[in-house]
Amino acid sequence: MSAHDHALTDDTLSAPAHRRRLAKQTCLGLTILWHPDRHRIGAQAALPLDTNTEFTVNRLAPIFHAANRQQSEPLAHRSVSRQPLLFHTQRDGGVRITVPDSRMLVRVQGRMINHQIDLDAAALTQGVVIELGEQLVLCLGTILCIPDREPDLGLIGVSHLMSNIRSLVRQMARSELPVLVLGESGTGKELIARALHASSQRHAHALVSVNMAALSEQLAAADLFGAIKGAYTGATQGRRGFFAEAQGGSLFLDEIGDAPALVQPMLLRALETGEYRPVGASRSEHSTARVIAATDRALADGSFNVPLLRRLEALVIQVPPLRLRREDLGVLVRHVLEQENAVEPSLFDARDLAALALFDWPGNVRQLVHVVRRLLLARRSQMPVTVASVLADLPKPQRLSATAAPTPHAVNEPAVESTKGRSYRDPRSVDDAALCASLAACGWCVRDAAEQLGVSRTSFYALLQKSKLVRQPAQIPTDELRAVMRQFPDQLDAWAAALKTPKESLRRFVQQLPREH
Repeated sequence: MSAHDHALTDDTLSAPAHRRRLAKQTCLGLTILWHPDRHRIGAQAALPLDTNTEFTVNRLAPIFHAANRQQSEPLAHRSVSRQPLLFHTQRDGGVRITVPDSRMLVRVQGRMINHQIDLDAAALTQGVVIELGEQLVLCLGTILCIPDREPDLGLIGVSHLMSNIRSLVRQMARSELPVLVLGESGTGKELIARALHASSQRHAHALVSVNMAALSEQLAAADLFGAIKGAYTGATQGRRGFFAEAQGGSLFLDEIGDAPALVQPMLLRALETGEYRPVGASRSEHSTARVIAATDRALADGSFNVPLLRRLEALVIQVPPLRLRREDLGVLVRHVLEQENAVEPSLFDARDLAALALFDWPGNVRQLVHVVRRLLLARRSQMPVTVASVLADLPKPQRLSATAAPTPHAVNEPAVESTKGRSYRDPRSVDDAALCASLAACGWCVRDAAEQLGVSRTSFYALLQKSKLVRQPAQIPTDELRAVMRQFPDQLDAWAAALKTPKESLRRFVQQLPREH
């Protein structure tokens, strides 16, 4: 684990005062990652090893407490022996686990244990996966001593790190200051922006989300601040910008690290004074939108406007990567299974969850969701597939954030393209069919498709320009476009899928269309 990861395990707050005020007491404990009764997933039991040198776990003890249920109960499953596992504390901060002389199979970190195993403090910090009786999966690691019973705000997770994130969101929702959300790709930064907006007094107004990486250098100012008729070639009518759309609400600037350099000083002025000027206009407009920005880049590397960075980092949320909150794997997977209506036991079991929990997820929650959905799709098609085979088919090399530490499961193949410390796949190895298939699999979202293919977004946009299969919105006949829009009213995802075009550029193009009379 890197120094950066160690810092994140302390808590996810950005200032010492916040840490003292919001940090919650933690202790060593067990989290249920998988249980045949899926309602039990996420329940936790604190192990009082600070006062005892030995603790036992069996079918009837300890008692597990769930944040969203009043009832607390033991594991209570016939596959778990009544004879206890013994947990012994060690002087170095580790734990020795001794398994009982019973028919119950016990695996620790994927290894069958017949007698005992020693776990050091570092392993406990990362979370240790324990399988009991082929039916249950637990995680031994750091948990909250008292379960967090506050609403989850749409931020799923039982770990103490996610609890701290939710506490910070509630506090920052009361402020009007800008918020900068930092974290690796796929950690759920947009979900945090939604939670900030929904928890604020602005919730009745719009939350406008903008992918800054998708803005062109030439039209970025018009996209953000609007433009009057005739302001540039093709501006046949005036248009509102994102700041105007978010008036009274929140403006989420995703991928702020990829904002075109030309508009960064304009964003700084909007944040400092609340004023902006539409392209071609003779007078300024005033914005009341609250800005929330997010990035997976290291903005202090000198390539980003420093005064703008100082404005954005008035309040900061650092989102921990999934590898540091293994306790959340169970509830995250359960959420995907519920979304996919995967209730049949044959579609997913304890061994699947254990395999997922032992992976380090360089693509974080987004990658986890894609893998579970791919697994379900294959099994519903009667294809013989395992978690290991799905993980082996992940695009290589996997790109890591510039601030991420390499993990045991990260791909170490040499990259042919590197930008600011991040490694990517050679875009020449991506053919047109793979490009189109990746977009379709990712809901025609450029960011997710580029992540899946392992290429940089700049290279991905270059591939789009040359594609014969993926259409550019401006190339689509207006009659065809309007017909699809009438068929699927207000459904951008459906429009993009039907027209085979990236949805971000489609949304911007639709905003410029003259209204039908």
